[in-house]
Parts: sequence; structure tokens; C-alpha cells
Amino acid sequence: GGGGGGGEGGAASGGAVEASVEAPAAAAVLSEELAKAIGLSAEASAEILRLLPEPVGQPSITVTARPAALRPEGKRRLVEQHLGEAWSEFRRLGFEGWSADDDEALLQVLQRAAEGNNSQPLNLAQLRGLLGESGTLAGAHEARGVHVRYSLLRGLNSLITADVLPFVDVRRLWEAALGRLLLACRRFLLPELRDSSLRDVVARATAAGEEALHLDRGAALQCREASRRDLAGEAMIFGQAARQAAKWPSKVLRSQAPPFRVRYRDEPGQDSGGVYRDFLDTVADELMSPQLPLLVPTPNQTDDAGEDRDAFLLNPALDVSPGSPGRRMLHF
Repeated sequence: GGGGGGGEGGAASGGAVEASVEAPAAAAVLSEELAKAIGLSAEASAEILRLLPEPVGQPSITVTARPAALRPEGKRRLVEQHLGEAWSEFRRLGFEGWSADDDEALLQVLQRAAEGNNSQPLNLAQLRGLLGESGTLAGAHEARGVHVRYSLLRGLNSLITADVLPFVDVRRLWEAALGRLLLACRRFLLPELRDSSLRDVVARATAAGEEALHLDRGAALQCREASRRDLAGEAMIFGQAARQAAKWPSKVLRSQAPPFRVRYRDEPGQDSGGVYRDFLDTVADELMSPQLPLLVPTPNQTDDAGEDRDAFLLNPALDVSPGSPGRRMLHF
């Protein structure tokens, strides 16, 4: 556990994390494990260790770890630990004292900037100019605070554009949890998102997809027969589909009709609906199998006790870092 926390710090600074263990201590741990394996008691193992000669000139063991990625909580923790004063000032300027009226006043300022055909992010000097002679917003927030709040809103709007809008039908927002969340956040939507992106999403959502999946049942069968886990998302039908669908525009999966056609290798026939339904049955079965890493059985299913013994949970150990197979499959 301690190594993981240190690893995040090392990744952020671009360096590696080093941990040293004295060789005698390592030998003691290994001897204890060996004693357990052959059935020796702790007392007998300790007696044997006392008879060992003192090690001479054994060097320290140095382990260097380079984490593959830094998770968001690790980034936040590093900022809090190493940039404490700056982080406190950032929170003060960007969060404290901001009301709904203040946000609306900021959006009006940004709307004026948008009417001037300025589609580029505004810097601090430009915001000062937009605030006028007073140099404050609503008489309460100076230019620096307005710039921090603006940066926060831009970050939020980027998340909404990338991770919310592709998965909701904006014509029926109240029917989905993400849609209701979007409505609750509407006072934080910047003019460019309000005026263009939502209209574009409505237009795209009305189009039906013309894509097709080309799948190989043989690869999935070999993976299942070998009791192999498809961590790369390449062998099982679901993994093959997720890999191909990652290249599609998001509008494909929002179609009211079957959003894509399914074709299996070396299997003749047209997909008139039956092949698509078979695909859904297959991937549902695969998601609940050991061959895919996305879901794990509930504890009650594992222990065969209590309720929800037929249910599954999202796998908390799944790697969902950008570009990972887990993120691609979860997205699909």
C-alpha cells in the first residue's frame, strides 16, 4: 500500500520511486515463509535463524517502480501536499462566495464575448477588459477570481461534452439520470455549449447508424475453451464489438432502431433482426462469464447466501485509464 502512494508521487515528478530493504531482513522474511511451507513452527524457525552465521557484505536491495499512470485522486493528493497554499487560494477564488446570480452575471459577460466571434478561451487580460472600469464582477469578484471560475466552468463543460452528451437523448433528458444531472447543471453551461453543441447533438441523435460489426465466433470459442480471460478485449464477441465500435461516431448507438448490423465470419445470411438479437444474448452471457473483466459476482453470489445471488458488480480493479481496453469496453 505504501509503495502505491509513493508511486503516484514519483510519476507526477517524472522520476521513479526507490525502496531499500536490507538483505538480512529479506532473508528472514523468506525463511519464515519457507518454514510455513514445510510445516515448521514459528519457534523452530526462529531457532534455525539464530544458528545462521551473520551475513557478510550483503548489499541493500533497491527496487525501482515506475507507475504506468497517475489516477485523478493521486493528482489531487499531490497538489494538496506539494502546492498547499496555491490549492487553498485556488479553492477560495473559484468556489467560495459564488452564487447562482454571480454565475449568471459571468455567463452574460461570456455571451458578450461570444457575440464578438471570439471562440478562443479567454485569458486574464481579456477578462479584465470585459469587466470594465470596476474590474470586478457583480461587485464581489475580482478579475483573478473570475478567471479561475471561468476555467472551472470550461473544465466542467468539456466533461459534459465528452462524457454526458454522447450518452443522453437531449429531447428526453428527464428520463435518464445523466439527463437530469445535465438539467441540474444548466446554469454552469457556457454559451458555446448552450448555443451550438446541444443543437448539434439533437441533429445527430435523429440519424440512424449504418455501421456493421464483423465478428469471429471461433476466436471467442477458443478463449472460452482455454478458460482464458480476455483482458485485451480482442477475443470475446463483446471485446471484438467494443474495439470496432470505438471508431464509430456516438450517434450510432443512440438510434431508435437497431443501431448496427451484425455479421459473423464464415456464417452466411443477412441480419434481418435475428442475428442482432443473437448478438445481444451472446454479449449478455459473456459479461457474466469469467472471460470478461468488466463485472464480478456480488459477495452474496460468491458465498451463496442472502439476496442478490444472481447479481454482478462493476469490477473495482478494472483498469480504465485513457486508451485502456477496460475503458473501451466499459464505454461500449
